[in-house]
Amino acid sequence: MRRRRASDPEIRRRQYAATKAWIVANRDHWNAYQRARPNRAEYSAWSMAKQRCGNPRHPRFADWGGRGIRVCDEWLHDFPAFLAHIGPRPGPEFSLDRIDNDGDYEPGNVRWATRVEQRRNRRLNRTKVLFVEV
Repeated sequence: MRRRRASDPEIRRRQYAATKAWIVANRDHWNAYQRARPNRAEYSAWSMAKQRCGNPRHPRFADWGGRGIRVCDEWLHDFPAFLAHIGPRPGPEFSLDRIDNDGDYEPGNVRWATRVEQRRNRRLNRTKVLFVEV
């Protein structure tokens, strides 16, 4: 049997219908995405935080949602509220960081931080105190 190319009008119609059905079924997500287009990096950070905390099939769920970390109710379905609180990302080297690693994604506990700042703010970092006899 001959393999059809995506340029075939029938296949394009099916792809369009499937995409339109997804948009209708996920209207809230799609509308938030459309509003966030100028803020793609911020939207991606918000969306991935929700995935890590709320999707048990996410590969790193155990490190966030499995530990009880959540996205606050105010931000869960409202990207503009998230963006209004945290503001635009200062530069490409910044990413979303929680100040208290055992706290939720909520106002007062979220900031934009560099890799160096995030490396210092890890669960695994412990201060070692050495006693030396003189």
